[in-house]
Amino acid sequence: MLGRGDQAAGLRRMMHKPKPRIVALLSAPDDQLDIADNLVFSLRAQAVNVQWLRSDAWQAADPAEVGQQLQQLASQHDLLLVDLADSAVLASKHLQDVTVLLPLGPGAEGIKQAYSQIKAIYSRQGGQPFGVVVHGMSPQRAQQAFKTLADVAHRYLRLQIELFGVIPVDQHLQLAAQSGRAVQEAFPLALASRAFRELAQRLIGDATLTTLPHAAFAAVAA
Repeated sequence: MLGRGDQAAGLRRMMHKPKPRIVALLSAPDDQLDIADNLVFSLRAQAVNVQWLRSDAWQAADPAEVGQQLQQLASQHDLLLVDLADSAVLASKHLQDVTVLLPLGPGAEGIKQAYSQIKAIYSRQGGQPFGVVVHGMSPQRAQQAFKTLADVAHRYLRLQIELFGVIPVDQHLQLAAQSGRAVQEAFPLALASRAFRELAQRLIGDATLTTLPHAAFAAVAA
């Protein structure tokens, strides 16, 4: 059941409903973290009409047909999340109109993988907005990793990326995954739950982060 605050926020969005948006998300699920499922739960908990399309939704459909379906579905929801792992979605020119959200994992390999994904999508699609969700590291390492990735993207691609969220190292993520539930559902007071609520708010425009929001890292450490 939604709380009064969530209901009020939902009513405000209905009265001032924004233009439907599409977010292409590379969810990068693993044993402890599924960004997409946790994000969808957090969005719906805030009365957002969101649709999550997994990578098998299109079944090798024509890219032009995929683009038309994306636009049609987006008009029926507040937010449309699309799995970026789907080759049909990547081939669709409609990615030019969406925000691409990518995970940034720990270590040099995480930075390398995130940059490779950004470069591949940017070379194919152009200059749509790129957002990053940092996960699996301490606040200090998260800040350093994002800054490194942002510097590399700007130096070699002349591209500015934004930090959309920081998912902290939190044992509740694994416990929730083992029970088959989102962390906010299983442990609403956990640090990871707060992080996903903030990420959801960022996507729907109820919160704003700068390119390098030191406050976001400080909040994770609190």
